Formats: sequence, structure tokens, C-alpha cells
Amino acid sequence: MVVCEVVWVLRGAYDFNKETVAGAIEKILDAAQFSIEDRDLLREALEAYRTGQGFADYVLGLRNRKAGGSATATFDRALRKSELFMLL
Repeated sequence: MVVCEVVWVLRGAYDFNKETVAGAIEKILDAAQFSIEDRDLLREALEAYRTGQGFADYVLGLRNRKAGGSATATFDRALRKSELFMLL
């Protein structure tokens, strides 16, 4: 969740563009100094975020899939193209 918050703050409070934020998150994920749960899942979410929508959305969708879910229900039409989500 902390990584999701970092993305939110960098995009919202500091108005960094997606490319800059993705680069920063990639560096955080590559740093051995950080203990990060589900590092590989976060890398996968980062790749989806680079060409898609919200980073946190992809983290949730991937965690749900890892837990056995087939798709995460959403009202967000921007996510309808992702196989991780089912538009309600």
C-alpha cells in the first residue's frame, strides 16, 4: 500500500507525469534497501500502469487474481480493456 501512496502523492500533490512516476517506482522496486511485499506483483502492476490507468487499480486486480479471482468488478470504464477487471 505504501507504494500505491507514493504514486498517488507524486501524481496528485507534486503533479509529476506518469512516465516520471513509473521511473521512480521502478527504482524503488530495484533497490535492495527496501523490503517490499510482492515485489514481482508490483512490477507487473507497474507495467500495466505504464500503458493503462491507475497503479493502485492494477495492484488490486493482480492481488485478487493471485487470490484466485477471475476478475475484479469495477465501475471504472477506463479499466474495461484490462483482463483483470469486469465492468459492472
